[in-house]
Amino acid sequence: GFLTNSWVAAGLVAVVGVMSDYTNILFTTWLQSRTPQAMMGRVMSLLIVASIGLSPISSALAGGLIKLSLGWVFVGAGVLMVLLSVGVGFRREVRSMTMPSGE
Repeated sequence: GFLTNSWVAAGLVAVVGVMSDYTNILFTTWLQSRTPQAMMGRVMSLLIVASIGLSPISSALAGGLIKLSLGWVFVGAGVLMVLLSVGVGFRREVRSMTMPSGE
């Protein structure tokens, strides 16, 4: 929201997209490796609802807030992401997440 150079903004979006996709693939693989086969469909359904099903609600909320201030919507989203990441990073369960051996 504060960048004036389109190329810099496009570069940042590309970097964030690659990092996001990498993280999503690792998390999904980690989750599937720990889910019993009988529960896989249920767990993946919840994951898809959380990641895709809530998108329209998020878009509607962001669209309403953008009318107030585009820049502050990005700042607010970034602050929420940092707070969530730091909060989750303090959890022992998350810090000890590893891929199963043999993969």
